[in-house]
Amino acid sequence: KEVTDYTLPIVTDESFSDQYETLEGDVDILSHLTLDGALYGLFSLVEALFGIKIAEQDNFNTGWHPDVRLFHIQDGDDFVGSFCFDPFRRQMKAPVECCAHLAPDTVFLTLQMKPPTWNDEPVPLSLDNAVTLFHEFGHVLQLLLVNRDRYHAP
Repeated sequence: KEVTDYTLPIVTDESFSDQYETLEGDVDILSHLTLDGALYGLFSLVEALFGIKIAEQDNFNTGWHPDVRLFHIQDGDDFVGSFCFDPFRRQMKAPVECCAHLAPDTVFLTLQMKPPTWNDEPVPLSLDNAVTLFHEFGHVLQLLLVNRDRYHAP
């Protein structure tokens, strides 16, 4: 099959799908993929790329839900913003995966992951969950960094 400018996106997408199916079936890889591990990797990558620090705030209680976690983003001594992370599906929660502003410097990120059976056990992540986490976190960065002088595009 000849690859042209018109078929390149299709071929690339098919190649990704083939790799994706292989990874999805590889139990050894997926058995080690956890929510906290993915967050650590994601935050390490973002911190290295943008020179920012992301720190979880302990003892956070919004009255929203006990599963919601709060993170602050710092750029040196400057406060960039915060995001509330609500990863698990539950009754009475909108069945969406998205992020949006709560206030000018505060964003929420909500996902629809299966909650852990026990509070202290690692939360396994499917490849779909990991891709969605990285995708939605890109929106968090966009919403919080877009108005900062340091991150403006030319």
